[in-house]
Amino acid sequence: MKAKAYAKINLSLDVVGKRTDGLHELAMIMAPIDLYDELEITLSKKPRFFINQPFIANKTNTVMVALELLRKKYGFKENFTVRIKKHIPTQAGLGGGSSDAALAIRMADALLGLNMSFEEMCEIGVEVGADVPFCLYGKPAIVHGIGEQIEPLTLEGDWPLLIVKPRRGVSTRKAFALSDELEGFHPDIQQLQEYLKNNQREQFYKHMGNCLQVPAEKLVKVIAVIRNKLLEAGFCGALLSGSGSAVIGFADTFERCEKNRRFFGRYGFSCPAKILKDASLSEIFGK
Repeated sequence: MKAKAYAKINLSLDVVGKRTDGLHELAMIMAPIDLYDELEITLSKKPRFFINQPFIANKTNTVMVALELLRKKYGFKENFTVRIKKHIPTQAGLGGGSSDAALAIRMADALLGLNMSFEEMCEIGVEVGADVPFCLYGKPAIVHGIGEQIEPLTLEGDWPLLIVKPRRGVSTRKAFALSDELEGFHPDIQQLQEYLKNNQREQFYKHMGNCLQVPAEKLVKVIAVIRNKLLEAGFCGALLSGSGSAVIGFADTFERCEKNRRFFGRYGFSCPAKILKDASLSEIFGK
């Protein structure tokens, strides 16, 4: 079984607070984009794992973690051969690992006939990572809690983007730890949601924000350089995705993204993209 695991971006992100268990309460505006990893999972006699980035260990890979959590819950004996072809950069805030895990949960459900509900998939997913439930959902959404509370959101029109990820990544753990120490900007997610509902792009770009942006820029200083260069190049807005280090340039046209791709490639990874209105995995399977 083969399918694509689509990346995600944060159009805004607020850290609302920190729970007693150490996890952070979040309020986010999220959307899938057309950048993807390729994942193949088949049943096999022995567990096997192949990936085109050998520095990613098989035991800690999110796909293998998700499959083992499923095994513990449902008690199946079957093994899998997993092949992953990565295109989504790591430590970027683009949810590559989360999307891979979400797709693995869907694939295991289909291969083994587990007949899991969306809620049951999310229960497994949130144990892997906060972005996995959203990746299971696969549509623009407002996300609260530790990632498990999802509210549908309609985005009007096209959303041309340029993804720019510097060579250095950002440790999510370090970014959140630093954000606990700093008093940064907290975007008004509810107001931003209203701007999007009314298709008020100019107001949205003016007020969007990510309270992990300042911590990330302290950890990887070139993030601020990239953000400023995107604005100088005529992009409507530029924002860190997740904990970074990828910066999203929001453009008025796809031509602007393509025109600037080569220039921003000097910083590392540069890729034009667009928001997907529906990257739900049921559609990816062709059902």
